[in-house]
Amino acid sequence: YGSHSRAARFEDTVDYAEYIQNMSKLSPDVKTGFGSRIKVFDDLLLVGAPLFDGYVAYNTLSIFHNFSPRGAVYAFTKHGSDFQPLDAVYGQGFTSGTISATSYSSLFDAALFGYDFDYNTTSQRLAVGEPLNNQIYTFTLASGTVSQLEESFGSAGSTQTNLGRDVSICNKTDVVSSPANNSNEIINLNTLQTFAFDTSL
Repeated sequence: YGSHSRAARFEDTVDYAEYIQNMSKLSPDVKTGFGSRIKVFDDLLLVGAPLFDGYVAYNTLSIFHNFSPRGAVYAFTKHGSDFQPLDAVYGQGFTSGTISATSYSSLFDAALFGYDFDYNTTSQRLAVGEPLNNQIYTFTLASGTVSQLEESFGSAGSTQTNLGRDVSICNKTDVVSSPANNSNEIINLNTLQTFAFDTSL
């Protein structure tokens, strides 16, 4: 690894400063999971941080903190030979422009937003899974601009579990996933069509 350098670090993100500021009040168990999933699309680098605790970054932590790792996905764009921070999206569909201290409770509320995600360079659509809440969110994310929430797909009240543990964008806009309770199915969340396949082939 001596000839390689890191393309992106959590230290480069907008949320890092608050983590440092609140470090003395943090539980040693607080982690970000930064880099658990990495995908590169042309000059866009996307990095998942499914254990990111937004409560830490967006609250003063003046009282005891029960960490709530809802997750984040960070976007970096290439400038010359380096990647520079572009924007971030957060659990429950928040963006850098809409997230605030009121977005979080002090209760443990794991969601694993950013466990998996996909991006389409033509439609500039980012789909992010939040499997512990059976949700998938889509955002518009274009190089040089901030992200915008488009829509969310969920399976509340259904028999599907961990929807969003795998995410893919097909035909530029269609979002597909497979629920954990039936790994032989793929669901097109735009049309609600389910496709079965045989894993033994």
